[in-house]
Amino acid sequence: MPPASEPQGELIVAALKTRLEGITAGSDFWYTPHKVLRFAAWCNACLDPSLGSASEPATIYTLSPDDEESGENTYTGTQSLMHIDLALAQRFEPAGDVDPFNQPDPDRWKVQQRMRNDVRKRIRGDLKVGNTALLVQIPLVDMSAEETFVKGWAVVFMRIEVLYIFEDAA
Repeated sequence: MPPASEPQGELIVAALKTRLEGITAGSDFWYTPHKVLRFAAWCNACLDPSLGSASEPATIYTLSPDDEESGENTYTGTQSLMHIDLALAQRFEPAGDVDPFNQPDPDRWKVQQRMRNDVRKRIRGDLKVGNTALLVQIPLVDMSAEETFVKGWAVVFMRIEVLYIFEDAA
């Protein structure tokens, strides 16, 4: 009997992690992530302030696979929709006082926008995630001050949806 193969969901998360690790600051991207983690859920333990420097603040991305919905059966398997939460964080010390329930510091918002754009661009560069998926989309991005405030960090929360076929033979 041949050895069991990795589940399709595992292959998708691994491919997304590899894809995000390939971001390099330069003409196409703003920031190079210092770490791309896979964690059950995003939490303060994901943040490592020892990374980076004053000129290149720590940038950390955390993938957290969430629920999965099985849908229509096809001739070769079952169509599934996988949800993956992605937290983007960069070390950020604002110049003035911070109140998470007021408008964010304009520089924080700029850092959040740049991280979001880097990730969107990288993911949209391969919507089939190395032929492991049918389609990848990002239906939710949260940069609101009251939801993303973490002292000393600029944070963005994203939800990724991956449509794929779980093959009956797998």
